[in-house]
Amino acid sequence: MAGRYLSDQYYANSRLYLALSHIRFGLDKLKWLRSPGVLQLREFRRRCGAASDCYFFLKPEVLSMKFPLLCTLLATIGGMSFTQAHAQSVEVKVIGTIKPAACTPTLAGGGVVDYGDIKASTLKQTEFNVLSEKNLALSITCDSPMKIGLRVTDNRPETVVPGAQAASGGGGDDSRSHGLGAVSGKNVGIYTMSVREFTGDSTSVDTVRSTDAGKTWMAGAWMLPGGTHMTSWAATDNKTVPGAYKNLTGTVTVATVLNKGSELPLENDVRLDGSATLELVYL
Repeated sequence: MAGRYLSDQYYANSRLYLALSHIRFGLDKLKWLRSPGVLQLREFRRRCGAASDCYFFLKPEVLSMKFPLLCTLLATIGGMSFTQAHAQSVEVKVIGTIKPAACTPTLAGGGVVDYGDIKASTLKQTEFNVLSEKNLALSITCDSPMKIGLRVTDNRPETVVPGAQAASGGGGDDSRSHGLGAVSGKNVGIYTMSVREFTGDSTSVDTVRSTDAGKTWMAGAWMLPGGTHMTSWAATDNKTVPGAYKNLTGTVTVATVLNKGSELPLENDVRLDGSATLELVYL
């Protein structure tokens, strides 16, 4: 009986010890839960959100910060981390434009051929009236040696006077003629253009022309109007292939023929109104 009593007493003491341990643990836990650091953590979680778990290991001096400031700081750090994670690459662009060489044509006097005042009394009534030739200096300057041509467009083609070209001594049909405009329904006359005495990069060159938009070339100085006609320049020993030049200089000669006096309204001023466009073509 004594042994059983001791065993029961030991069992009771053990249970009492265990109960006392639980009570002590509860008091320690309660004390810990009421400690300043834990209270700060709990308040931090309440104010900053459950996602703040990852910040439980902050140092006490950080936890001692005011909660709004601490939350703001952590949110800023989080934003910085996000930005850094998405800013790990940068684009490099290499840009530029390769410009083709360009050429600029220049005509002396702005390209104006002025015959001034012509007295009506000096005109022949039944024949075409040939005026003196006029010259214009033409220069073409390029950035680098280029094969180029000139295309001429007559801006008054409907006013060409048939047969007037032959009177100028040029012969042939009217294919070389450019119109001089009209007054009171009467065509004033025609003019022709040709190029002479050209040099390419200070060396004499020959003038060549094409009637098929540059497919074939032949010797010839006349500047014919029309989309398929072109004028260019070639070395004197190769007149069928245009050469490449940086600087071209020469003369454009203009020959003008007025209509018969009887075909013009001479009771009023009759203005010469020829107009042509010289277009630079890169071959």
